[in-house]
Amino acid sequence: MIEAKARYIVGAIKHARVRGAGALELRPEVQASAYGKTQRSIRKAVWVSGGCRSWYRSTDGRIDTLWPGTTVSYWWQTKRFKPGDYRVTEEETASGTV
Repeated sequence: MIEAKARYIVGAIKHARVRGAGALELRPEVQASAYGKTQRSIRKAVWVSGGCRSWYRSTDGRIDTLWPGTTVSYWWQTKRFKPGDYRVTEEETASGTV
């Protein structure tokens, strides 16, 4: 999974360089949607439905540290950087102007 994430990050860096971006910021609606899907999927996992108590669970019972799918599904989801999911902030010059 680390290789898939590294490839995605390289895609983000390349996109930022081409655009002259100072930063890429994940759109809040994209983050909320992805988080919701992850939480719905993880409900089926033994860590949640099996009655397990572990360090993975927060005090309110959520699990934010595990991927609920297969490695292949993670690879597929991170196969290519998705520029539309991000806001681009223009790079500032040394004088502080764009």
